[in-house]
Amino acid sequence: MGVCAKIAAIGPIDPQKLPSTDVQHRPLDAFWRALTQVDSKKINLWMGLRNAVGITLPLALGVQLGQVDAGLIAATGALMVTAGDGLDSYRNRAERMIAASCVVALAVLVGSLSGGLPVSLSLLRVVWAFAAGFLVCLGPSAGDIGMISLVVFLIYGAQQLSPASAAQAGLVAFAGGLVQTGLSIALWPIRGFQPVRRTIGEFYGELARAATAPSNPDGAPPASVESTQAQEALETLSGDHRMEAERLFLLVGEAERIRIALFALRRCRVRLRRESYGAPPAARLDAFLDVTAKVLASVCGALQGASPAKDTGQWLQELVEIAGEIRATEDASRPLLAETRFQMDALAGQLRAAVEVSSQASSPSGDGLAVRGQRAPWQQQFDTWAATLRANFSLDSSACRHGIRMAICIAIGESVAQTFAIPRSYWLGMTIALVLKPDFGNTFSRGALRLAGTYAGLLLATVLFHTFAPGVEVVCIGVLAFLQLTVGRANYGILVTVISALIVYLFSVSGVTPKDVIATRALNTTIGGALALVIYTIWPTREQTQAPLAFAQMLEDYRIYFQAVSRACLECRALAPHELDKLRANGRRARSNVETSVDRLGAEPYISHEELRLFHAMLASSHRFIRAVMAMEAGLASQKPPQEEFRVFAHDLEKVLYFLAARFRGSLVPPASLPDLREDHHRLLAAAESGQSSLLITETDRMTNGLNTLAGQVFRWAERRA
Repeated sequence: MGVCAKIAAIGPIDPQKLPSTDVQHRPLDAFWRALTQVDSKKINLWMGLRNAVGITLPLALGVQLGQVDAGLIAATGALMVTAGDGLDSYRNRAERMIAASCVVALAVLVGSLSGGLPVSLSLLRVVWAFAAGFLVCLGPSAGDIGMISLVVFLIYGAQQLSPASAAQAGLVAFAGGLVQTGLSIALWPIRGFQPVRRTIGEFYGELARAATAPSNPDGAPPASVESTQAQEALETLSGDHRMEAERLFLLVGEAERIRIALFALRRCRVRLRRESYGAPPAARLDAFLDVTAKVLASVCGALQGASPAKDTGQWLQELVEIAGEIRATEDASRPLLAETRFQMDALAGQLRAAVEVSSQASSPSGDGLAVRGQRAPWQQQFDTWAATLRANFSLDSSACRHGIRMAICIAIGESVAQTFAIPRSYWLGMTIALVLKPDFGNTFSRGALRLAGTYAGLLLATVLFHTFAPGVEVVCIGVLAFLQLTVGRANYGILVTVISALIVYLFSVSGVTPKDVIATRALNTTIGGALALVIYTIWPTREQTQAPLAFAQMLEDYRIYFQAVSRACLECRALAPHELDKLRANGRRARSNVETSVDRLGAEPYISHEELRLFHAMLASSHRFIRAVMAMEAGLASQKPPQEEFRVFAHDLEKVLYFLAARFRGSLVPPASLPDLREDHHRLLAAAESGQSSLLITETDRMTNGLNTLAGQVFRWAERRA
């Protein structure tokens, strides 16, 4: 059979016999979890306190100085900017919050100027709504800023200010945002590296847990999320050449290599137990991994402020001794032991470097600093954003459809408000902006929580006004702001409940009676929420159309990653430090997008149980493939593949990935067009029988199995969609 032999080999793969995923498709259960889940990890008392101070302080000063309107505008600016706060690096926070402050100031200015021009305002609202919705294509942060700008624009579009007053209001709102930003980054000069160190410490902590965790061949590679977070945290330090920054770059580089070595050793452990090598080698490897977990936990503690464990030096010596015991049992007939010992030696060296640098005992070497990337110039970033916006300006883009849907809803809401003369109708538009999301699950869960939370919040405000005497409004606002920004971050329903009560109090400070606020807010929220849900039901963005595109992008990123690994293998060279970091990071992000998309599918009423099961099965098969590629990368220095046979195998494997990605994108790729990977692997096995690396043969076999299974599943899915 030739190199490009067509596989009817995929034919024998029975698409009905898919891996069990234990997935029960109960959309109502997923919807109920979205309503009731409280994410305790998002509760941060210190962040809530500083945000509450940023909102309450300008308001209290305004009341004290007799400038209530200015205080309210500044408090509004501070409130809107809190969405950009976080626990990541100070630079990231500053950029997000300053950008939000600028956008809020612009929205206040433009909204206030257009308030006296009803026709222009209506048109501008529609255009602004489209732009705010369309910005989700640039990522979550841009989407949040777009939504905030729309909310502020709708609020201040109800005002009628002179140009001078509008400009002054914009500056005051900007100042409120800057105050909030200053409180968030106040400790930057003192604890500038702490958020990045904490993120990197979490990476090492997850590696410690992964060292002794049972292997899961169908799961994602260990510490994937933490690795991505650490890489993103480092981006904020590009251009910082202080010694501490250099150490952090080196630590993330070492963690990446530790992750790969751990991954390879965990697979070696499975093979040692399965291939009759006897109990001693497997037991020694278990002991090695146990000690490794202790060392990694010590590094994690050091990065997060704890003192390094006193026994760390002894543990490092134990690793060397255990690797020596494995070395003593090596012989030519047992190549797996040599591969295991090779990975153990590499991991022991990486751990020594991590311990040394985390304790700041020495300066990092020049080689370790090759990981340093350069922060993209502003011109390049703008060019990238512009290219992304142009690419998404099409009805094929979910972001474009979301923007159009947002604009239509705002236009209809404006017509309803004018027709029935609904007072304070900007709340109607605000509700639409906050409820509508690009995906089904978030839109309907937020719609339900928005309505229920608003009613609960108005009831809470009524109780508070009857309980507390007049004159303590600012204190109540501070308490409600604190609750909103701590407990409210954990559940959207709680957030809406508290912020609804908070808004009633803010209006009461300006002299509006609570009774009027409560009635009009309830009316506008009901109309706006119902309108958003009806429009989304009529024209939904189904995740069934987005998940295949996410799968296609993931397979394309996997193909590029495998191409780099296979070329290094053919050239018999070890990969340079950090050469594949970016490619691995791209693959992780793409896989994360697929996992998110598949999760969203479970909350849609349109998806069948069989199709959802297929998506989960395809994801599991892709995990099996990429884990094999990572294992091959980890053993590059110890393997010498048969040149021609491996070249053919690698070329055909890339073709399979390319064709499967094309099938996900809608191209009519027949199964017979795929190369026969199993035949390629037989040739590779025959050429490698004379002492070639067993790791290479094992992992290429897993790649073949994984892709052949995935191919069967993809074509089964395509048949259902036809």
